[in-house]
Amino acid sequence: MTLLVGITMFTSMALPAGAIFLIDPIMPLIILNPIYVDNASGVDTNAGTTKALPVKTIGKAISIAKAGTAANYQIYVAEGDYRSETFPLSLSSKGISIYGGYYNNFGSRDIANHQTEIMGGANNSIEIVNINSTISGIKIYDQSGGSLSVITVKTNDGIVSTNYSVSISEVEIVDCSTLGGGIAVTAENGDNIKIFNNFIHDMSAFGGGILIEGEPTTGEIHHNFLYNNVGFYNIVADKAVIYNNIITKGSGIGINLRKNAKAYNNTVVNNNTGIYVASGVTGAEFKNNVIASNTDKAVNLVGAATYDYNVYYNNGTVSNTMATHDSSCNPLLANVNSLNENDYALGSTSLCIDIGTEIATVVNDYFGELRPKDGNNDALYITDPGAIEADGDVAILPEIKNSIASPNIFSPDGDGVNDTTTLSYDLNVTSDVLVEIYDGITLVKEVFSGVKASGTHTIGWDGKNTANTTVAEKTYTFKIYAENSKGNATQTGNIAVDFAASTQENCAGFPDVSYSDPICPAIQYVKDEGIFSGYPDGTFRPNDIINRAETTKVVLLGFNVALLPDDGTNLGFNDVIINAWYMTYLRTGKLAGIIQGYLDGTFKPSQQVNKVEMLKIFLETSDVNLTGVVSSSNPYPDTANDAWYSIYVQFSKDHALVDAASNGNFYPAEGMQRGDVAQLFYRFDQAGL
Repeated sequence: MTLLVGITMFTSMALPAGAIFLIDPIMPLIILNPIYVDNASGVDTNAGTTKALPVKTIGKAISIAKAGTAANYQIYVAEGDYRSETFPLSLSSKGISIYGGYYNNFGSRDIANHQTEIMGGANNSIEIVNINSTISGIKIYDQSGGSLSVITVKTNDGIVSTNYSVSISEVEIVDCSTLGGGIAVTAENGDNIKIFNNFIHDMSAFGGGILIEGEPTTGEIHHNFLYNNVGFYNIVADKAVIYNNIITKGSGIGINLRKNAKAYNNTVVNNNTGIYVASGVTGAEFKNNVIASNTDKAVNLVGAATYDYNVYYNNGTVSNTMATHDSSCNPLLANVNSLNENDYALGSTSLCIDIGTEIATVVNDYFGELRPKDGNNDALYITDPGAIEADGDVAILPEIKNSIASPNIFSPDGDGVNDTTTLSYDLNVTSDVLVEIYDGITLVKEVFSGVKASGTHTIGWDGKNTANTTVAEKTYTFKIYAENSKGNATQTGNIAVDFAASTQENCAGFPDVSYSDPICPAIQYVKDEGIFSGYPDGTFRPNDIINRAETTKVVLLGFNVALLPDDGTNLGFNDVIINAWYMTYLRTGKLAGIIQGYLDGTFKPSQQVNKVEMLKIFLETSDVNLTGVVSSSNPYPDTANDAWYSIYVQFSKDHALVDAASNGNFYPAEGMQRGDVAQLFYRFDQAGL
């Protein structure tokens, strides 16, 4: 089941300060036979089948549904106080669902700010009997009587071939004293019961919170907040998976496990008893729960259950034997009496972080955040106990980008000039990192080993080997390795020791580029690879804008395209010089489909090339796979995601090939400097593309 972070929860009455709807409000995928209700503008003599002519009461909508010929009806209820209803609202005979929280015109739905409120009266408020039904987005308060629950569900008709699905979500139940408690379900094999994302609080009923009695095929109770309820239990089930609930300040039992019920990753604090396993039970299980500050017992194990990886802290007693991975660590909860769910998160320095175990059912936490995270930044991605996963990196495969050595030619001779080099790299997620220097396959030096968080990192090397002696002049390989519980990644690059570099003032023999210039490694690379050779006067001219002829040359050389000889013609371009230095590159590029001229018959060899033109010819010649590149938003403020070049700019951004300006703009029409082209080739190679 996929949970989506969604909408702020109810905000009236005694609302948790941090409460949110963890799952988007349940919306019908297909509107089937709608009936609209608005107690402000509706009239019960209306048909109720259009938004313009709603009925006034929910009861009238139910009677219309029952009298209809369709098998299923959906009742949409506008905001307002529906205290004049006749209770219980009885849903039976056919599929009837109720969705509250709509604006009065039914144009949209906002459960938090446009509440559908029901003042329950002396009977239970809603009764569902042997039908498929969804109840979503309503608030029920001040129900003062009745022997059943506020919402009572009975799908135990005893007919094996008839199965029912019932979902109750985004419901707030408050200040009710009905004997049966908040939500009670009696189901049987074949039924599917889901109770999630509800807020039940300040109840003074014997039954307390949520009950699933019987053994449905699917029973789920999750992402609920139960607070300050006076009753025998908060959650009890014969067969259900109970997870990611916060249960606090109850006078009775937090979770009562009967028969085959399972409880995972719940935070059960400040109740009388945390978890109770009933007499005769043999199939119950509870793991990854935080059970703390309960006044009587952490666990009352009357029956038998499988349990482990739970936290027991500051309870009256712990009557059960601690399992192998159970812990008495302090969860460091901010406030166990709080209406703010954030206060039930593990404290940032708690030793309870990362001591749980992975449960297949529990893929996220109370707030919809994916589990597991690295909450203590130790590169171990282990599920936390309790309803809320500690903040940290989500467990994803490590990725290393932009690893470079600067300078990549250095002279560790102790003269104070270029004696060290600095390795830098980008890491996407907290990982164990190992940085090593190799001479071929022989390890020269381990320069770093430890945990690094996501971000850009640097580490220096002084040219010494493991024996702490200076290495010989030659080219070495640096290797950066990152590993976490999801896998590993490696990136390598070259670094040269040259003792002449201490007196070297220019880069790669070009007098107009300083050896200390950050772009020097890229210029050294493109010269070594034979991509750029410089001008006849020996200069590189890194700040000059590259032109179309030069671009054709360096792209062909950079990607090892076999060159064709100049055929002595103008190739059909009326503005080129026959037998010019660039003609062999133009002929190769034209026949390979890499370049083309203009409609007027020109090629414009000296015309400048802008950034996006360069990226297009570069990436298409490289033959990288661009099909998976997605630009859901503008790559940069001045680069629209619907522009013809957005896919190239997005790829460049994803792999840090071309830098944006300091103000965050990309300036796509700006000419591409020769130094930036050198950087483009160098970064492309370093990224392993």
